[in-house]
Amino acid sequence: MCGIRTNKLPVAPYSIGFVYILPKSIAIIIYAIVFHQVRLSSKRVKSRNVTNITTACITLTFVKKNLIVMRNMLVILNILVCGGAPYLILMLWDFIPNGNPPKELYFISVNSLVSATAMMAIVTFFKDKRLRNRAYAWFVQSNSNARSLSVFE
Repeated sequence: MCGIRTNKLPVAPYSIGFVYILPKSIAIIIYAIVFHQVRLSSKRVKSRNVTNITTACITLTFVKKNLIVMRNMLVILNILVCGGAPYLILMLWDFIPNGNPPKELYFISVNSLVSATAMMAIVTFFKDKRLRNRAYAWFVQSNSNARSLSVFE
């Protein structure tokens, strides 16, 4: 398999920066902003006229939602980090003088990035309850239509 050595061309460090580090940094920044906005909105919901018990329940609900958002964010980012780790190892290995990485590592690095991207899409799909329920309803409906057509033929 053909691979670009990082000690010859600066393409690999730029590609790791733009494909691997930059999207994760942007995702972390966006999730941090969302998390911060959720915390601010939970503080605004508190009213002086609401009893302490109701305020405690509202605060507990927002804390649970914040934890769910953070858990989902960490799961997605960990999938992406694990998928890009072989390519990062390959890039760092190329900086070693006279260090030739095994050819299988090129294959593993490309496939791990593709697999991580697919896994991220699947995990995102299963984490979204509304999307999952709509897809299930569509699947059940399309299967019932297919069965009704086959009965009349």
